[in-house]
Amino acid sequence: MKFFDFFSKNKTKPIETKSDGTCGSSLASLLLGYYYAQNSKWQWLTTYTAFKYYANVSPVWHAVSLIADRFSSIFPDVYDKQKNRFLTSDEAKKLPIYGILKLLENPSLDESSMQLLKSYATSYEVTGDIFIMVKSVTENSKPVTLEYINPCDIQVYEDDSNITVGKYQLKRGINFIYFYPVEDKKYGTRYLTRDKRWELYHIRNFNPNRGMSNSGSDLRGMSPLNPIYIEIEQHISANYSNRSTLEKGVRLSGLLQVGPQLTPEQRQQLKKQIEQQHSGSDNAGSVLILDGLDPQSEGLKGQFTQLSINNKDMDFANLLKMDKRQIYNNLGSPLPLVEGESQTYSNYQHADAILYTGEVLPFANIFYPELTNFLAPRFYNSSEDTSRYVLAIDRNKIPALDLVNSEIDGNKAKTGVFTFDEVRNMFNYPALKEGGNVVYQPMNLVPVATTENSKQINKERLAELMKLKGYSQAEIEQKQKEVE
Repeated sequence: MKFFDFFSKNKTKPIETKSDGTCGSSLASLLLGYYYAQNSKWQWLTTYTAFKYYANVSPVWHAVSLIADRFSSIFPDVYDKQKNRFLTSDEAKKLPIYGILKLLENPSLDESSMQLLKSYATSYEVTGDIFIMVKSVTENSKPVTLEYINPCDIQVYEDDSNITVGKYQLKRGINFIYFYPVEDKKYGTRYLTRDKRWELYHIRNFNPNRGMSNSGSDLRGMSPLNPIYIEIEQHISANYSNRSTLEKGVRLSGLLQVGPQLTPEQRQQLKKQIEQQHSGSDNAGSVLILDGLDPQSEGLKGQFTQLSINNKDMDFANLLKMDKRQIYNNLGSPLPLVEGESQTYSNYQHADAILYTGEVLPFANIFYPELTNFLAPRFYNSSEDTSRYVLAIDRNKIPALDLVNSEIDGNKAKTGVFTFDEVRNMFNYPALKEGGNVVYQPMNLVPVATTENSKQINKERLAELMKLKGYSQAEIEQKQKEVE
């Protein structure tokens, strides 16, 4: 059987299945992916497993929350791509795109704007997928609600080409809702219910398997947790091992030898007991029981041998720290934000700015253009251009970036290519009444090709100044010779 044949699926079957619709947690199901990864030498996180990691592994939850909380706390503005600037509130209110902002402010009765934006950011950072759903009266009317759809509740079906999505299936309680592709000149490909009142939009992360798997699994985004699943599993195992040792009173493990000699059946049962009850990180610190004493000399007596733990066995602290740092680094969270030992007031500010510039703003640059592309056609007439204006985050309104913005503006001001009024505007100061719209440069700077002309100009200026001081013509000529 070929590799791709092993992963291939029937076209009538969904790409991804789940055991329940809640993404709940259980240790057995959480470690299941790790078991298959170790035995099959591969790992591909499903949406279900990715949310397990998010719900059960504290560094994953914390790193994702750092991004999602910051993203959801900033409301977007309207950006004019033609003039390369953000519009004021009064300017935006005159445009159809302002309707998207109003919808985003009050998306539905169940969720606030901040909750909705946090859900979208969390979903993308954990699973690599965002599913946005709108409800409306007709297929082209303005949306009544804007909703977040849990990726666990979505199953994707491939079309006959095995390349694009044939339909989406949404599970709502015991019911299933299907979204089918509809081609539209204005909107492009849309996914609507049969009555066309509900529409689904999919934003997905890059998937390296796209077009390669022959199974349709590439129709979803790759979870950002996928490259660090080994570190996450190590973190889980190390924590359970430490907890097990603590629960047993931090006792050292040992070997218990018993007699008489065990029968083959007893030996097999004992081996099974060891594998089930003494193997694994969850049984760290337990006592191991084996036969081995000579029944002629020892009878039924037992002997316990305490086993010491060397430095390598006790290296859980370093293992936890290494895995924790790798998780934070891969998810883009600077360590000064999460580790007290490496945190100072100065580097905390810079680390917070790095989180915004490295994670929050790049995600916003993905999400808001996609959201605009999805919703804008519903607010514009068919003849209007929907591409000029887009929702975006104004970095100048982010307090954490004030330090970085000041440094950038300061370096701009030092170039000497801006007028005083332009520089003052960078720092939110009013323009000068006079002289602020002139570009200045030092007087000693002259073009290289005009050196001789400059000498002549200086001689004439020197003569004018000396005449004003009352010098004679002979004295002026003598001084000009000395200057030459």
